[in-house]
Amino acid sequence: MVLLCFIDKISSYETAVRRDGTEFVIRVLTELVKELNDRSKKRQDRGEEANGVVFKLLVTDPGYSIQLEEYFHEEEKLKVDEWIDGQRNGVVNFGGLV
Repeated sequence: MVLLCFIDKISSYETAVRRDGTEFVIRVLTELVKELNDRSKKRQDRGEEANGVVFKLLVTDPGYSIQLEEYFHEEEKLKVDEWIDGQRNGVVNFGGLV
């Protein structure tokens, strides 16, 4: 089973009113990812099939997350320079590919 969690524009949830709750949610989700990955790795180390739940977490922001970046390792972060032509409302164009 694959479970996908997508949180877009995370900085919208970093307001003074929402910050604590948002930080709690991100902490729980990143711990869940780590726990499931560790469990899968242990199964593989024992020579077993690493089946079960795969949890994928994608957090995006068009700017910069102030508080929550600390929950992600550098190798888990992807910073994309984007070029927006103004015609596609936020679609990124990479050398003609849309």
